[in-house]
Amino acid sequence: MRLSLKSLLVPLFVLASACDLVTDPGGPRPEDFTLDSDRVDPNEENTPGVDPRSTDGQKSGNETDVDCGGNAAPKCADGKACKAASDCASGVCDGGKCAVPSPTDGVANGDETDIDCGGASAPKCATAKSCKKGSDCAIGFCGVDEKCQLAPSCNAKIGAGNHCGPNGDESCCTAARVPNAGASVDYVQQTWGLYAHVSAFNLDKYEVTVGRLRAFFTAMDGNPRANFEKTVGPNAGKHPKIANSGWKTAWNRRLPKSWADIDSRYGDPAKANGGTQFCMRGAGGDWGTTTWNHDPDANPKLVDNFEVKPVVCLDWYTLFAFCAWDGGRLPTTAEWGLAASEDLGWKYAWGNGTPDASKAVMGLNGLEAAWPNLTWGENTRFPLDRGTHIAPPGKKAPGRFGHYDLAGNVAEWLLDSYNPTGECNDCANISGWKDPQLDWPDYEPKLGAKHPTWLDGGTRVVRGGSWEGHDTRSHEGTWNGVEVGFTYHALGGRCARDL
Repeated sequence: MRLSLKSLLVPLFVLASACDLVTDPGGPRPEDFTLDSDRVDPNEENTPGVDPRSTDGQKSGNETDVDCGGNAAPKCADGKACKAASDCASGVCDGGKCAVPSPTDGVANGDETDIDCGGASAPKCATAKSCKKGSDCAIGFCGVDEKCQLAPSCNAKIGAGNHCGPNGDESCCTAARVPNAGASVDYVQQTWGLYAHVSAFNLDKYEVTVGRLRAFFTAMDGNPRANFEKTVGPNAGKHPKIANSGWKTAWNRRLPKSWADIDSRYGDPAKANGGTQFCMRGAGGDWGTTTWNHDPDANPKLVDNFEVKPVVCLDWYTLFAFCAWDGGRLPTTAEWGLAASEDLGWKYAWGNGTPDASKAVMGLNGLEAAWPNLTWGENTRFPLDRGTHIAPPGKKAPGRFGHYDLAGNVAEWLLDSYNPTGECNDCANISGWKDPQLDWPDYEPKLGAKHPTWLDGGTRVVRGGSWEGHDTRSHEGTWNGVEVGFTYHALGGRCARDL
């Protein structure tokens, strides 16, 4: 077969051009050529930010496995190849493979709500960790800010969040250990002849606020009488070392059964049953100063917002129920005395220094003055002022272990019926407890009446003095054997908690 010169030159030209691709540094490169499988169809709808090659069924570009990994493809599923944690949906690359989420991998993955906690399979989350629901949290409560709270009553709303303390920025549910070291301590109160051996415990640093009590009533749907015991179970709030010290079914009748009952008992006449407010001032049944209101206070100035004020007119049964629901219990007389440093022989919770406006909220002129010179608020007390003179918890001098307002502000209910005496271990005198025979408010006196029926449920101890000029000295500021039905405009409390 004859070949023409022209037919020989064509292959030579093609060969020369191919050589240029390799030898000519200024010519085209192999990566400049696009395979059909790599072509992008301008008319095809693609996911924004995702390279369309990530769905081509091949390991393309810098993908670490087929259609996943790298900086343009989706993250890889468990078991797929990876080079870095960012390649994996689980956030964990272990030995070149994407690892299955686990509660020990240091990453919030799977259904975890925070790092290695929350969700169905990881441990419960600690305080301040992220949560979606109560079951994510060790204490069983997820606040409105989706953070696990110190206690159910602190749901991050005003007065039930980080609103207490000297600067108004600590959780109102914060507790402090008593004593701050050691398993136990001896408590001696020679005035009563009490020699008690007391195991270490936690005591709330702050008195119960309106906002925290509101969280309790809301959780009870406004009817703790019907819902409290079935929520927490029988014998709730018991002291772990004192027999028969838990909640008794007979006490349910003394809890409010409606929001109108709540407003009547704690002091909002506008919403109360028949406009009657049952918070009493003294044995004569005079109207008392209150801090509770049916609707949450909207005052933007936190220090004046009544949701952050301690609850007054607080009856013993409701305080007991609140503390039990909140994961705590009532402190004993000896436990409270330890927090107030009576084991050191101090006169006051802050030491032996003379009381003044920096130490406690109190009436400096005492009860003999017509209008006491109070140590909080811009105004002295006038009728119906709703407690402007009562301070948010934590504004005065702390006690030895960091507890505030153990003297002044509001007095506090305790577990005991009477001051205990003699030698004992982790004891309380509950001999004065009785099963009440009357429902609330049937046992409450009307305006101007006396209060013999307040004894229907026995007696309890009250300690701590108050804003009204009651003695702020530790044991002298104790009211021994107070009628349990007593509601008073200078009476509230705080909770103890087991270690």
